[in-house]
Amino acid sequence: MAKQIGLYDNYHSLANLSVGGTEALVLFRKGFENYPAVIDPTTGKEIACFGNYLVPDAMALSPDGMTAVLGWKKLMGDPRELGYEYELIIWDVLHNQSQPIKVDFDINGLLWLDNSQFALVTRANITLYNTKGEVIKVYEVTKRGSHHRITRHADFIAVYGDKEILLLDSAWELQKKLRIGELLKTSSTGTFAPPFALAHDDMNVALITDKEKHAIWLWDVPSNKLVTKALGDADITAIEWLSDGYSEERARQHYVASLLYAEFLKSEGKSRIILWDISAGGSTEFVRVHGEVNRIIATQDKIIIGTNGVHKDDATITIWDIKSLPMGNMRGYM
Repeated sequence: MAKQIGLYDNYHSLANLSVGGTEALVLFRKGFENYPAVIDPTTGKEIACFGNYLVPDAMALSPDGMTAVLGWKKLMGDPRELGYEYELIIWDVLHNQSQPIKVDFDINGLLWLDNSQFALVTRANITLYNTKGEVIKVYEVTKRGSHHRITRHADFIAVYGDKEILLLDSAWELQKKLRIGELLKTSSTGTFAPPFALAHDDMNVALITDKEKHAIWLWDVPSNKLVTKALGDADITAIEWLSDGYSEERARQHYVASLLYAEFLKSEGKSRIILWDISAGGSTEFVRVHGEVNRIIATQDKIIIGTNGVHKDDATITIWDIKSLPMGNMRGYM
């Protein structure tokens, strides 16, 4: 049975954790307004709250938890000539100070490379900044207009655009191009994780396409092909790897390749968290939580689940004991 060890009301839309796992970047809901905030995910104690209310299009916390970057657009002009102004905000969490920087396009993604620099993704390019707001370098890694999402795991930086996922090394050199051939699922407001996730060893990518929102595709990186699918009963809204990737050779060795995913049961207003044992080809329900889950993060001892509370009733962060997962032999977690 799933064991809950924490519940934090009015904190929601989990973005990411610091490397040490002692800080989490979330949104805090106060009435009808939302504020970026940093909390301790173990205790729920608020470390800092951004001074102005806003719902970013993208946000990310630095590895040391000391700085957050927020990307958003604000409405400009009179009602007859509405337009947007795009802004990057560098937020010094420790001193609760912020620096706004105007950018030319809407911000699709933010990724910290280390504590001193981060990447900003727009449809035009990828720009590297330092924490002073100075531009370090500009990259155009896929064709202009198709830089949509970015993430990183182990050896690769992954950029999605134009029905492809590009795997880049730390020097931003292309190492592999995964030709998915389908558009990936568009993330709703308040969702800061991309609709794809690299396995811990970079052998597989789990992804959600716009065409099959009820399915997770498992893409094999070495062979560059679709391996299998997990078919859900409702829209899948979050995915998180619990192991290294899957291969037929590993499956023959009885290795347990597994991941968690959330599917939103709209009629019930709840999300089912499912454990998918890829090696065995089966799945088991772990728990149900109120609201639409936008992020699942697994650490060595806990599972952190955040709902998307933007313009919705349910705004919570819940913490679960990873040892209560319905599988007792997952390597590295038990």
